[in-house]
Amino acid sequence: MARVSFKTVIVEYLTRGVSGVASLRPSRAILWRAMRSLHDHGKSFSDLDNWARETFGTGFYDGRGPVVGGERLYTAQKGNAQRPYGKIPLGTLGISAGDLFAVEFGEEEIVIRRRG
Repeated sequence: MARVSFKTVIVEYLTRGVSGVASLRPSRAILWRAMRSLHDHGKSFSDLDNWARETFGTGFYDGRGPVVGGERLYTAQKGNAQRPYGKIPLGTLGISAGDLFAVEFGEEEIVIRRRG
């Protein structure tokens, strides 16, 4: 199947809705770029976002996001300042890009809370 551009996904969504986008079978990256563009232009796309989550999941690598009460293992990575850090998925907590959240560091746990 031919590659689909994010602009094609946008046009299809604005003219035919989610069913039009589904028929294109875009990659996760193209779909994400299209939704980012719709967001930047102030367009509503909650139904497309819901379809994307059902189709691709919320996880970054395997398409299956973590669940509340579940456990995942992560490997610490080396950052720019040569300090270890870890990437964790915040979508499971209902935190989206631009949302404010607080992080509390304990002896053996980190607590993340959504604010606002």
